Amino acid sequence: MTAALFLALALKARALEVRVEPSPARPGDVLAVLVEDDGPAERLSLTVGGKAVPLYPTGPGRLRALVGLTAEAAAGPMAAVVTKARRWRRPLEASASVSVEARPFKPQKLVMAPERASLPSRPGAQDAVARIRAVAAVDTPEQRWDGPLRLPSDGRVSSRYGNPRTVNSKPWAWHKGVDVAAPVGSTVTAPGAGVVALAGTYPVQGGTVVIDHGHGLMSALFHLGEVTVKNGDVVAASSPVAFVGGSGFSTGAHVHWGGYVHGAAVDPEPLLKRRL
Repeated sequence: MTAALFLALALKARALEVRVEPSPARPGDVLAVLVEDDGPAERLSLTVGGKAVPLYPTGPGRLRALVGLTAEAAAGPMAAVVTKARRWRRPLEASASVSVEARPFKPQKLVMAPERASLPSRPGAQDAVARIRAVAAVDTPEQRWDGPLRLPSDGRVSSRYGNPRTVNSKPWAWHKGVDVAAPVGSTVTAPGAGVVALAGTYPVQGGTVVIDHGHGLMSALFHLGEVTVKNGDVVAASSPVAFVGGSGFSTGAHVHWGGYVHGAAVDPEPLLKRRL
């Protein structure tokens, strides 16, 4: 046996590995699925809970996928399975399981002026919802943010993620973000670096800015006053994008901050302290 062949046999490739953070997880969390492998990234595929999820390289031999758990995520185990295609051999698999724990949410009763409460039935309201959902589901392979995210305005969190709601005693959808109360005219800033994927004004959301942070992570800012950015603008973390206005389907002056991962509405508040 030649020395070169002996060395090749002795140096084994890194085993395919996968892990999931955080563990355990709760509804609203962003799962980070971390994969290590020495082979080409294009040979790897990932499913989480049986659904395909894109993997993006984060360094030599390292890849990551983000998975959003909505407030409606069921409690119980969830499996992440990564498959590696191999020439002339059966695919190689590695898996990790994460336990999703139950999370209680506090019901919230809102009282709104009739003219505001009727906004969801106005012409163009449903088209705007569809457009925003489509933008929030876009995947960009470049990671644009770095480190934990930041609140989009100086103020207090007046309403948290996941709360089941009624509006004027009528059942309403659960809250898909956090509200930061601040005076009209206060500056609204980007929670993290990214590219403005949508900027405009819509019946329900009012003044709107959606920021694409990359890897499927988005921030949606609603109920704004004047919007000072436009589609395609590159923004840094904490750079101004608008002013507080309380526009649209709103009970007062605040900015609604929604987090989205591949279109799934997640709780952005834990991302203030977490480096994905």
